[in-house]
Amino acid sequence: MVPAMNWWNDLLDKFNINKAQIEYVESNAENPHINYRHIYVSGLVQLDKFMKKAMRALPQLQAPALVMHGSNDPTVDPRAADRIYRAIGSDDKELELVTADRHVIVNGKECDHLYRHIGDFVGACCLQVEKGLEPPIAVPVGKPDTSAAQIASAPRERVTS
Repeated sequence: MVPAMNWWNDLLDKFNINKAQIEYVESNAENPHINYRHIYVSGLVQLDKFMKKAMRALPQLQAPALVMHGSNDPTVDPRAADRIYRAIGSDDKELELVTADRHVIVNGKECDHLYRHIGDFVGACCLQVEKGLEPPIAVPVGKPDTSAAQIASAPRERVTS
């Protein structure tokens, strides 16, 4: 849906029509105290570009990786976790679908198991280093794009209390 909204906005730009543009979509945020109420279409377009670039880079990742995702995430399809897991180049990787019906799985009830799993994973990585094994690193994909246009492509929302 985002590509269609972006195409519509681009078309209207060509004719200098601003009224019918779709600048943002409303967000029914899971954590309204830290999330934006509006999600800007231009920001979603940039996020999509970033995710595609990140997926292409994952096969080069040789560091230990832990992928955790909510089994009933209402925001991101849980199958995405499996795609990410399979794309990672490292042999030292784990995938866990956490029983959760929310997107932010590190907040809320029953997070103790999650925190223990993360701690155990990081502890195992530290043991490898202590044993003198060279820690694997991620191979750089290329020079990062840090242009101001990329960083600040979406309008900022002011939240006043």
